[in-house]
Amino acid sequence: MPRENRDMLDLVISGVHMLDMDGFKLLELVGLEMDLPVIMLSVNGETKTVMKEITHGACIYLLKPIHIEELRNIWQHVVWSVELYRKFISAVNHLGIDKGVPKRILELMNVEKLTRENVASRLQVEFSTCIPTSVEFEEM
Repeated sequence: MPRENRDMLDLVISGVHMLDMDGFKLLELVGLEMDLPVIMLSVNGETKTVMKEITHGACIYLLKPIHIEELRNIWQHVVWSVELYRKFISAVNHLGIDKGVPKRILELMNVEKLTRENVASRLQVEFSTCIPTSVEFEEM
């Protein structure tokens, strides 16, 4: 469906486990062919699984059942390109979650017109929905 409607899409939201394709394959296809942000949904909240999805291109990983509070900021993912998101994750991985404050992440990302508030909002959305704040990032 995304291939057929690529010009009409701004965002892809999908389950990790599908009948005819797994989430990693979807992330690969969307990342290579469409450069769209992808939000993955699953009941599996293991840190290793969450980080694997994120490092393979998911913009965010939400745990089912989804709550309305988690959906309030999803619109922000439309304005974050895959490249911008990868810079964000790379900066957070480099600094570590305990030292990944918006100002330092912004400096590492080095993106014109991106603000500290943009990064702070992204941090809040990213890490309040699926990952405990004590998680340490590993390169995958």
